[in-house]
Amino acid sequence: MIKELMDLARSDSNKYKLNKEEYNIDDLIKEVVKPYQDFAKLEDKKIILNLKYNKKINIDKNKIEEMLIILLDNAIKYTEKGDSITINTFNKEGKCNIEIKDTGIGISDEGLKRVFDRFYREDKARSRQTGGTGLGLSIAHTIITKHKGTIKAMHNEPKGTNILVKLSEK
Repeated sequence: MIKELMDLARSDSNKYKLNKEEYNIDDLIKEVVKPYQDFAKLEDKKIILNLKYNKKINIDKNKIEEMLIILLDNAIKYTEKGDSITINTFNKEGKCNIEIKDTGIGISDEGLKRVFDRFYREDKARSRQTGGTGLGLSIAHTIITKHKGTIKAMHNEPKGTNILVKLSEK
């Protein structure tokens, strides 16, 4: 929690620096997802990769990796046995789109409006069971904002959550 608070404090100041370099986003996702696929399999969950962007974009690799870990942790945490997580990448309107869709418990309409707020937890009782501080999605939001991108949470149909990240190619 202290590390997360320090990250947020730095992001509020002018000390938050990005070390950008050209990197293939699909390759980065494959790297990050590999250990999660084994863990998901142990819990009878499935991670499906549908990576079709396959281009280099100018990103801070470590920060985008951190954002992906936050989103994957949440997706696995709130996805039940037998459910799946799908990660899509694609080019739309000149932007790199990263979509993480799960078939888990989902988020309420009110929760979708507040999910990126610091310390927001959808269900306080569930918080005690699953752990966490309510800072992860706020940090993910900060990372994407500093990259001049957008991040949005939506309902996944028929159930679950869909997180859509859009990053500029340059």
